[in-house]
Amino acid sequence: MARRQAENPEAPLAVKRMLYSLTRSKAVLLRLLAQDGQEYAPLLSALLSWVGHEQTPTLKVLQQATGSTPTRCRKWLEACHTGMILLLATDAQALQVQQIEHVLYLHGKRKSAEVRCRLPVTPRLHEHVEVDLVWAESGESSFYVISITHELQQDRLLVHVALVPGYYDLYVDMLRRRAYLEEEITLQEEQQWSRFELEERLQELYGTSMQRHRAVLAKPH
Repeated sequence: MARRQAENPEAPLAVKRMLYSLTRSKAVLLRLLAQDGQEYAPLLSALLSWVGHEQTPTLKVLQQATGSTPTRCRKWLEACHTGMILLLATDAQALQVQQIEHVLYLHGKRKSAEVRCRLPVTPRLHEHVEVDLVWAESGESSFYVISITHELQQDRLLVHVALVPGYYDLYVDMLRRRAYLEEEITLQEEQQWSRFELEERLQELYGTSMQRHRAVLAKPH
């Protein structure tokens, strides 16, 4: 497999990437605009109207909006991007998250369900979560966390939490991964099985190991 070539940090930055980065947060642009003596202030004003849009403006569009020449607009863009990176590195007030929203992706046996909410704490990896509200829809009400992703979206934080049915068992998870690697089970099969059926299949594949594990769990603590 060919290795991915590393990008040269000294190479000029791509215009499209700079424009995308500069239109992610209105608060950051306003913070930059509040600084005195910025020659690229006209570009900042033009960029503000593009924050939150799926489509990124082109340099030509911004050139027309600011009434500048192509050379000057490109110079402003580079200076503006440099100013933003410096601001983010030195001013903690520039990027303040006003809202935290959780998106729970509940992968049930019957159907997947999505729940948007604002939780006081974020469930941690492998923690158990009960969501009775989706029992009828998903076919499950008991889940555990398999992944957590934090996404800064404008001036709010989206926390994406993916969950699957059951409870987390490290040893069962190791055997499940082994079965995947050995192509003994498929993702489609697992989605159709209950927790009991999965463990029964692992018992068939790795009987001695599963028996020892169940014996340990059965011992009084």
